[in-house]
Amino acid sequence: MKSSHLFLIASLSMTGAVLAQDAYIINQQRFVKIAPAYQRWSVEGDNQFSEFSIPIQIYFPFSRNWSVTLLGNQASAKGEALLDSSSTIRGQALPKLSGLADTQLSVRYFLETMNLALDLGLNLPSGKSELELQEFRTSAELSANIFDFQVPNFGQGFNVSPGLTWAVPVRDNLVFGLGASFQYKGSFKPVAGLIDDFDPGDEVLFTGGLDLRLNETTTLSSDLIFTLYGTDKIGDTEIFAAGNKLVANAQFRKYFDFNELWLFVRYRRSAKNELARVGVGLIPEAKKTTPDQIEIMGHYQARFTRRFSMRFLAEGRIYQDTPAFEGVKLFGGGLTPIFLASANFQLLGHFKFLTGSFDGGDKLSGLEIGVGMIAKF
Repeated sequence: MKSSHLFLIASLSMTGAVLAQDAYIINQQRFVKIAPAYQRWSVEGDNQFSEFSIPIQIYFPFSRNWSVTLLGNQASAKGEALLDSSSTIRGQALPKLSGLADTQLSVRYFLETMNLALDLGLNLPSGKSELELQEFRTSAELSANIFDFQVPNFGQGFNVSPGLTWAVPVRDNLVFGLGASFQYKGSFKPVAGLIDDFDPGDEVLFTGGLDLRLNETTTLSSDLIFTLYGTDKIGDTEIFAAGNKLVANAQFRKYFDFNELWLFVRYRRSAKNELARVGVGLIPEAKKTTPDQIEIMGHYQARFTRRFSMRFLAEGRIYQDTPAFEGVKLFGGGLTPIFLASANFQLLGHFKFLTGSFDGGDKLSGLEIGVGMIAKF
């Protein structure tokens, strides 16, 4: 496999929160969701890396106009390095990393007369930071977004993310929306022993989208999201500037009585990063190293009885080959059984398997198994 910088691998999943197209809707149902999951990836069937996580989400609407969401996580990761880097050899054992992750708190307020939603997100530094160097290598492996771990990192410092979304009906069957958000990222020490704090660059995000109702049972939606990244620093020294990113999403949904078909496609493209050079400062990289990505997902949910439904999953992911990242193609599917124990209590299962290969030929596979519950109150 080609070598890649640990920091670059970690940065692939450290992006700002995307504003949902339905951000202006305040769901009136309070709930608690607990969804433990075991995720494992292996290369060539031998080298393995896994995570067991327990996320807890609480959603509480106070009125038609505002709501609060709280998300906390406990996770444990262990195994061997699956991605080569300048300082980690694939197959090398990595230390176990476990504990609480940062807590996310989000508040949403809906100005009904203006079709405007105001959002405020907070990342509270309750998670583990100041890692030992070997633990940081475990964290870098965990945060590589080709793995899509449920908890991709444990601690990122204090973040504040204000944002707004505006939506207006253009016709009876067409809604147009615009959004913007800013993410302030506070400084912290990702590795123990750093003399100066690491200060990740702030982010500015712009989004625009359309929701089209094709008929009474069919909808089509799409959006474009553009993210501007600030410069990462250690102390006063600039060390890295991520290339700006463009994301395009398209979503199709159709209902067949109590059944549902859902299809989703996402394309991500990033510009060249800027890297630090001794005595020169930041300069653009010679070739773009952050891979373009295509994700295709879908499910068909079938209701078999009044209380039992099954969701059949399909997924594909394609990552571009770059000088710092070997291209990957992954395809697979799974099942999500859904059992309604009562009007206010729901049990969920989850099984997914993906398989594929790096462009260099190494086989890669991922397994995800989970159970969970949603309690409404």
